[in-house]
Parts: sequence; structure tokens; C-alpha cells
Amino acid sequence: MIKKFSIRNFKCFREITIKSWERINLVAGKNNVGKTALLEAIWLHEGAHNAQLAFAVQKFRGINAFDSKNFLKELFAEFRTGPGITLEAEYQDGKSLGLRILQREAREPVPIDTETIESGSTRSVSPKLIFEATEGGNVLCKSEFFLGVDAGDPQGKLIPFFLGGHQSLRPTAVFVSSGRSKEERNKVNGIRFSEQVEKKRKGEILDSLRLICPELKKIDLSKRGNEFYVGGDIGYDRMLPLSLMGEGVERYLTFVLSILFGENGIVLIDEIENGFHYSIYNKIWRNLARLARKYNVQIIATTHSHECVEAAHKSFKEDEKYDFLLHRLDRVGDSLDDVTYDQETLEVALNTDLEVR
Repeated sequence: MIKKFSIRNFKCFREITIKSWERINLVAGKNNVGKTALLEAIWLHEGAHNAQLAFAVQKFRGINAFDSKNFLKELFAEFRTGPGITLEAEYQDGKSLGLRILQREAREPVPIDTETIESGSTRSVSPKLIFEATEGGNVLCKSEFFLGVDAGDPQGKLIPFFLGGHQSLRPTAVFVSSGRSKEERNKVNGIRFSEQVEKKRKGEILDSLRLICPELKKIDLSKRGNEFYVGGDIGYDRMLPLSLMGEGVERYLTFVLSILFGENGIVLIDEIENGFHYSIYNKIWRNLARLARKYNVQIIATTHSHECVEAAHKSFKEDEKYDFLLHRLDRVGDSLDDVTYDQETLEVALNTDLEVR
């Protein structure tokens, strides 16, 4: 689990260090203060071996078209690519990992010679995004991502290329983004559900879903056309896709599957309160905490909801262990700062009606 995390020159963050983390973490703050960007920074860092993740981060935001000249410059604070991006983490097991993200300009098309591209003759027409993972000052691996043109294509169509390739440096980090389409979520959930069934965890999933959908009798993988989806039996004469039972049921399935899939890793959840009635927040927090402890997962989520913060605090107070922290991101002048609330300080803040969102 992460115990300290630092960011320099990433999106809205010029520089920030969050020095305390727990198993369960909730990040609050005003709009456009960097809550989602913090999750993105952690996700990129945990995938330090794979520069392609930078492209995925933009897609989560709904950006699918890219300017080859200004390729992914939005990742850099104020578009300043010169200093590069630095992401650093210290872990509770005593290990550390750094990630430098650099951009190498391509003023003219640059020839690329690599065995990983079938044609063997490709030229870069965009700046290259370079991931450089380090530990103790030593470079562990490098990877590159860029837009290129295959010399064998007479139309010169731009396509993304990835160079490098290395096994994961850290356990799985799962990003539950609010920007993913329902179709993509259904597809991913179907794949992950099938994997967990093979591990005999269907009962775990069903028990979790029954907390917010008590009438659910059983769940299984179903198929319509060429698409698979997770279906549920609620007493009808056929299985009903969970996505038709409401956003809350489908979203909670995503949370549960993410924790099981991300065993021994990190699950990042954007806007955790979306889709749920405030009256079930306590049930949700208690079960997420139980699953996170059982499968050794660290959860970092964002919220705008005061009720969500209150429910989390109450749930962990009543639990066997208060392994929860609230982080509030605040803008101070031109910089961003983190205010961390533990059990005692959060209790005082809530009792005196201080704004913690």
C-alpha cells in the first residue's frame, strides 16, 4: 500500500506531497481542484512500465482525437513539457518507485527502427511520450508512446505505436473512471466476472450485491448477440442484465469486481457516491472495507458528497478498525495543498459543521 505520494508538474499540480495514506482513502475538494487528476497520477505511476496508459487517461476524459503536434501536452502542468512529470511513491513494505514522464519533440518526421513494428519502417509524426521508471536512482525500464505512420501505408494514416514493453513493476491498479461508457463497463464487468467465477468467488459477489438489491436470487454470465453481460435473477422468467436494474447495482458490481480483480493492489474510484441513495452509504462502506481487508486492496476514491463523508466516518467508527483517512484538496494561491483528517480531527470537523468536502 502507498504511504506517501508526490507529484510534480502533472496537470493542475505544480507540486504536492500527500504524506499519509490508509487502506481506505476518500479525496474531497471543490470542482476543478484536482481530485480526478490525483487518481490519474497514481494510476499512471502504478503502471510505470507502460506509456500507453497516458493515452487511456485522456480517453477516460472523453478525448479520442489528438493533435499530432501537441500530442498529450495536456498531461503537463500549464503545458510545460520541459521539466517533465515526476511521480514518486513510498510503500508500507519499505519499497519505493519513481516515474519520470518526458516528451521528446518531433519537429520533423523521425524514422523508427524496431522489431516490434511489423513493417520495420515507421516514422514518428508526433512528440514521443517517454515513461522512465526508477528505484533508488536506477532506471528500471523505459517505454515510449507516439503517433506514427507506417511506411507501407500509401495513405499515411496516423496510428499509435508503443515501444518498450516490460513486466509490471507493481501489483494491479484498477481505475474505475466515471468517464467510461456503459457499453465498455458492461464488457469489462463480463470479463472480470467470468474470471472470478473460475476462482469460485460468485458467492462473494452475490452477497455483496444483495446489500443494495435484496431481491437478487442469483447472478450469472449471459449473452445477447455477440455481447456478454452479467445478468441477475429477481424472480422473472429470465435473467435481467444488471445494467437494467439501475446505475447503483451496476456500479456496485464494478466496485466489487475491481477489488477482486485488483487483489494485493490498488483500486481508484472516481465520484464514488454516484448512483447510490444516501441511505445505503453505510452498507456500501462496510462491505468495501471488508473486501479491501480480505483481498489486501488499498482504495482511493473521490467524492463531492457530505453524506458520503459522514457515512464513511460512522461506518469505520463502528467497525473493528478505523483504517480510513479523508483528504481535502485546497487551492492556496497558485498551488494546491492537502489537508488530511484522521478519526479524531474528522470527528471534530463534522461535529462543528466545518466544511470538509
